[in-house]
Amino acid sequence: MGTIVKYVFYALVIVAIYYIGVGFYAGRINKDSSLSEVGAHVAENTKEMMQSGYQKTKDAIQGGIETLSDDAKTEAEKAADEIKAEGQNVVDEIK
Repeated sequence: MGTIVKYVFYALVIVAIYYIGVGFYAGRINKDSSLSEVGAHVAENTKEMMQSGYQKTKDAIQGGIETLSDDAKTEAEKAADEIKAEGQNVVDEIK
């Protein structure tokens, strides 16, 4: 459990460093920025990243379910056609 917490902490540090770098590059953070401004910038971008990731994951799961249901329908239709053909063959043999 401690290892997982350690890696989550490292990931958060990397995300914070990334957004601080982006802020410097974009000019939103400069040498006169206060610590609270830097923190607000990092928090805002992290929140947007988490929401975007959540939405993309949700869409991927929903898309996967729809794809699976379409594939299942196709397979079911093929199986029904095969059963119908087998039934017709049996009827033809009886006649």
